[in-house]
Amino acid sequence: GLGDQTQDKFFYQKALAAYQEGIRLFGDKNVLIYWNAGKIAEYLEDYNLAESYYRRSIAISPGYEDPYRNLADLYRFKMHKEQKDIIAVYEEGLEATGGNANLFLEKCSYLRFSANYPEALACYQTLSKNYPDNSGYQDTIKELEGKIK
Repeated sequence: GLGDQTQDKFFYQKALAAYQEGIRLFGDKNVLIYWNAGKIAEYLEDYNLAESYYRRSIAISPGYEDPYRNLADLYRFKMHKEQKDIIAVYEEGLEATGGNANLFLEKCSYLRFSANYPEALACYQTLSKNYPDNSGYQDTIKELEGKIK
């Protein structure tokens, strides 16, 4: 949209107003309205509003992985929440999505880059077991084993 092209917050505010009208009209029937409203609110730096929209989209459609990812990133990069809060989002999403592989990989990556090496190692070992042909997981396991010693 125009907001993406111009990076003008005016257009993002207009987009958020349109999503809020969609919420008013459709209520709890459309996960994408809440999810997109969350992304716009996050861009506008209204992090509490973004969090509430992501949470609402999760409540509407718990099996949809994207709001968990967005919420974890919001907590991590914008709200600077504690690791336990971020991990809780990943765990909630993994449970609700039946262990979505992309969400699991993101959790593993988060653990690795937050220096939680033992848990990251266990995570990557699981990935390597499930995807034995992925040499990148083996390399990451070696790296993590070196950091733990």
